[in-house]
Amino acid sequence: MQRTPLRQGEIVWKSLKCVTLDVTGTLFAMRHRVGDVYASMVEWHGFDKPDPDVIHSSFKTSYKHVNRESPCVGGLAESTKEWWRKVVYRTFDTAGLNYSEPQRERIFSSIYSAYGSPKAYKLFDDVMPFLECAKNRGLKLGVISNESERYSEEILPGFGLSRFFEFVILAKDVLSEKPDRKIFEAAASAAGLAPEEILHIGDDYEKDCLGSLNAGFHSPVFLNRFRRKPEHDPQLGYIHFAEDLRDFTQQIGARS
Repeated sequence: MQRTPLRQGEIVWKSLKCVTLDVTGTLFAMRHRVGDVYASMVEWHGFDKPDPDVIHSSFKTSYKHVNRESPCVGGLAESTKEWWRKVVYRTFDTAGLNYSEPQRERIFSSIYSAYGSPKAYKLFDDVMPFLECAKNRGLKLGVISNESERYSEEILPGFGLSRFFEFVILAKDVLSEKPDRKIFEAAASAAGLAPEEILHIGDDYEKDCLGSLNAGFHSPVFLNRFRRKPEHDPQLGYIHFAEDLRDFTQQIGARS
């Protein structure tokens, strides 16, 4: 599809029929850093509190390692809980934390339970008004996430967000992760629309923006809540930038 470089901030909403959104970093954020949560859980179980910075660094490398070996939150090969157990256990091991099997299983169970509750996350203030406005103006809404069923079954309902979305596309279900085009194609199929009729909004420049562009979606929105600056990319001229959803809520409200 031939694209014309866009003017920032201008989205022709009347040409769109659907908006898809990422979840973490877009709809809500974790209340506390992973390293702090893990360290606190270890201490809660009666052990010396480890250095949260060490835990956090170990978590990031462990998450990437496990995801390379077993992408899409384990796909069909293992349950979400089994996949996260591997991440947490590897985090402990690489951080030099040596617990017995029963001990680390108890710690893991507490961590896993904590992240299955909306209490672990903070909903951004601009999300509900945006979703309400988009829904009232007749736009289909959907989710595209590299996560698992915990989001669709526990977190989104816990925030009262499920009622807005006509479909939720999860990496674990479709065996594809952003930026792979297959996960975006699954969303277009679920919406029953051509890709160019769908706008995707997300906080990851490569996974959300470049991924949706390459799948033929409308020029996406890079929701730069945390003011990360992407490196120069020839696609920059085809991507909208915003720090929140407020302007888009107003634009949709004026949609005719």
